Amino acid sequence: MKKIIFLLIACIGFASPFMSTFFETTTHFVTTGGTGDGSSWENASGNLQNIINSAQSGDEIWVAAGTYQPEVNQSFIMKEGVKIYGGFTGTETDAAERDRITNPTYLKGNGRSVINNGSNHLTNAAVLDGFNIIDGYGSSNGGGIYNYQSSPAINNCVFSGNYGGGIFNYQSSPIISNSEFVENQTESNGGSAIANNDASGRIIENCNFNQNTTTGSGAVYNFNCSVVIRNSNFTENLAYYYGGGIFNYGSNAEISNCTFENNQATNSGAAIYNNGSNPEINDCEFISNSAHINGGAIASESFSSPTVNACKFIGNTSV
Repeated sequence: MKKIIFLLIACIGFASPFMSTFFETTTHFVTTGGTGDGSSWENASGNLQNIINSAQSGDEIWVAAGTYQPEVNQSFIMKEGVKIYGGFTGTETDAAERDRITNPTYLKGNGRSVINNGSNHLTNAAVLDGFNIIDGYGSSNGGGIYNYQSSPAINNCVFSGNYGGGIFNYQSSPIISNSEFVENQTESNGGSAIANNDASGRIIENCNFNQNTTTGSGAVYNFNCSVVIRNSNFTENLAYYYGGGIFNYGSNAEISNCTFENNQATNSGAAIYNNGSNPEINDCEFISNSAHINGGAIASESFSSPTVNACKFIGNTSV
């Protein structure tokens, strides 16, 4: 018995340092003028992508205010399990001290999507929080962020001026919260703010969609997927075809506690358009939306059967 106890103690003594090292996480630091290895604010790196590449799952990357770009015709690439936070001045010792409004941190496109998660199979353990995603170019596929079979958590971000839309999801289920989509545009099927395609979409909550434009359909475009959209505002978005706010095709969205105001569709469904879809629409307000053909607020075709409960309709028009 003594030999067994001694062996157990010896094994624990050997394993403990290993397990401590195994679960150890690190905070990395990035500033616009940094020349160091990222081990502290004083020794911050200026190369965000290099820091992402060297980080391990569970690590955090703190990025100070300023503008960061990938190489020409390249994109930033996130990493599984790594949490990337913007909005720092460069002196904080606790993430709670940051202020992303006072200290805006910009990730700016350089000829491609700002972020491309095309082959890294992210889960919600990969986090992007506190950034302004601007001036990306994704043709028809996500000027801001392109996700293919990748599902990061995206929080407290602003997507502005991206061509190809704010976020494009293909077989991806990110959680998108507390974010703004302003003046993004696309000439594709749709999704000037967010496009969810083929089993994509999970949760969109507490977001604002303002003045996004598509020559296709929908600030939020849902194609053959299921998504929850709640506590969000759609204002002055324009679709040249269907669904100025939301376009659903073969999709059963849950839409609740949302406001749709002054959205336009040159065809039908100024706020929401449904084709072969059965969304649940609860506790929403539809105010002064206009469509040129039908459905000043909601239009449904092709065997769609939306459920609408406790919603308000004020001043919506169709010609």
